[in-house]
Amino acid sequence: DYAGAVSNFEAQDGEGNTLKWKRTANSTWTVYTEEGDTDLSISYRYYANNQDAGSSYLAANEVYFNPVNLFMYVDERLEDPVKLSLPQLDPSWGAATALTPTEDQKIFTATSYHNFVDCPTVFSSAMKTLDFQVENTTFYLHFQGNYQGDEKADAAILEAAESIVREQGAIFGGFPFEKYHFIYRLLPYDMRHAVEHKNSASFALPERVTQSARTIVGGMA
Repeated sequence: DYAGAVSNFEAQDGEGNTLKWKRTANSTWTVYTEEGDTDLSISYRYYANNQDAGSSYLAANEVYFNPVNLFMYVDERLEDPVKLSLPQLDPSWGAATALTPTEDQKIFTATSYHNFVDCPTVFSSAMKTLDFQVENTTFYLHFQGNYQGDEKADAAILEAAESIVREQGAIFGGFPFEKYHFIYRLLPYDMRHAVEHKNSASFALPERVTQSARTIVGGMA
């Protein structure tokens, strides 16, 4: 029930004038515009306090979201390109996402709403990223939180991940993407949850697993 986390819904036209609206279904808001209106701005609050891999979470040092949770859409515009702008994002924070970056570190894009919502995303001041390449595809391993591994653990994790990836590539005859992101959110308690996506996979795991390569590496969708 993603809509259950929405509050303080408001709508404005391109001139900043408040527009009337009505919640016409559990997950549907209808905004009443004037003839000739071409710009529409929607704002609302979203309660994000769930740590699993399929939800969204906001804290002082982390922004994590599955776009399908909290970004609304217009029925007839699902195939339109999407631009995500984060004006308050600290440029020093690390990013873990399959969204397309731009020259502006605070702006990301997607080719459609469908591709947009299939990209779980983390921005955090506590981010470690490892990567390796197989054939023409680069694989990223992003760790948000208290990463407890050292250089030896880094090497072991990369070796294990590359071994799995090479085997899967051999089975399926290569990879249908140029980049793939393993996103690991490391928690100070015991939780294990994962959700697979087109060009990424999101995991919620206890932070202690980074001490061992065997417990961290997962497969691809």
